[in-house]
Amino acid sequence: MLNGALPMHVLFIPSWYPAQSDDIAGSFFREQALALQGHGMQIGVITPAFRSLTRWRAIRGGYGFDAENDNGLHTLRYHGVRAFSWSHAMNIRFWERTGLRAFDDYQRRVGRPDVLHVHAMIFGLAWAAAIHREHGIPFVVTEHSSEFVRSPVRIPLLNYLTNQVSQAHRAFAVSSSLGKVLDFQVPLREGRTWEVMPNMVSSRFGLSTRNPFYQNGRGAPLRLLSVGSMDNNKGVHHLLRAMFLAIGAGENCLLRVCGSGPQLAALKALRFELGLDNRVEFLGHCSREQVSEEMLNATALVVSSSNETFGVVVVEALLSGRPVLSTRCGGPEDIIVEGRDGYLVDKDSPAALSAGLRRLASELDHFDPQDIRQRCIERFSDSAFASRHAQVYSAIMASTSKPAEA
Repeated sequence: MLNGALPMHVLFIPSWYPAQSDDIAGSFFREQALALQGHGMQIGVITPAFRSLTRWRAIRGGYGFDAENDNGLHTLRYHGVRAFSWSHAMNIRFWERTGLRAFDDYQRRVGRPDVLHVHAMIFGLAWAAAIHREHGIPFVVTEHSSEFVRSPVRIPLLNYLTNQVSQAHRAFAVSSSLGKVLDFQVPLREGRTWEVMPNMVSSRFGLSTRNPFYQNGRGAPLRLLSVGSMDNNKGVHHLLRAMFLAIGAGENCLLRVCGSGPQLAALKALRFELGLDNRVEFLGHCSREQVSEEMLNATALVVSSSNETFGVVVVEALLSGRPVLSTRCGGPEDIIVEGRDGYLVDKDSPAALSAGLRRLASELDHFDPQDIRQRCIERFSDSAFASRHAQVYSAIMASTSKPAEA
């Protein structure tokens, strides 16, 4: 129960989810569910865990339901193979049927939820809309996926999503930039627009109060951190060239990069080409705990992406009291308050990133780590996140409840 709100039972339907508690894929969905549970709500999860037939090993693996009690979070995964990806109509029918089966199993085990909450429409929306039609349970949608920004979504699927999301009581995007894309691609009915509901940050970030800014005195290297998959969208190649330009202009900076991916070998070759072997260290895949520790050892986080729908790593840095230099790539523009949290620069431009690095080095003493952290808590903590969601769920429950009979 939160701030006097009635007890509520919310069923999360994320389109992807961790296979186990230490799996990083979809880990923020799990953290959000646990956060809401920790603030007095009953939260459950049903999620698809399908494998694509485009991978030859897809036929091997689990089938059917896998139930788990994850620290009190009732989680039901439905395993199988996406057999009809080549046919939109057959694929949708397959998803809707499996969603109803998953819900029936969940309701038998746990009970009937008050509200469904879809996280990412492709294909969790098919599950929620089918459950809504069959059982009359209201649902909410929060869209997180960069797929709408980075790659064209097929027209039949967009038409299907537009039709199904019209049944949602509320529809949110995690940033205003993603909301504008969705207003065009998946418009809501009756002149409504996609609202903004930001993500939260895990409370484990920023638990230490140590401040590295001046540990080694003035003139110490600017210790930079980059976190993300090693692909072209993350723009690490632009960041390496920006480092080269900044060092050539006299700046003393070091960079540690957390992440793995298809461009890692090419990025290491570029590091050698630019003569940055002693300045840039690639750490490979980092656990959430490793990222938290790296945040505390860094002077600042750098985001060099072309597109980000939100930017959880930005909020994690702010909660750690670290300023952020980010490109104007979407989500971070909703998060970073210029001059207090860090700076925003043009994307896809090593020169702009380099200028931002030089400004960061020269104005580092303008940032107050405690101020950065406190304002982040006020906006993005699990308490703030839970309060926003409790208000949404309570309003929906109030608007859909039937008046008592005389």
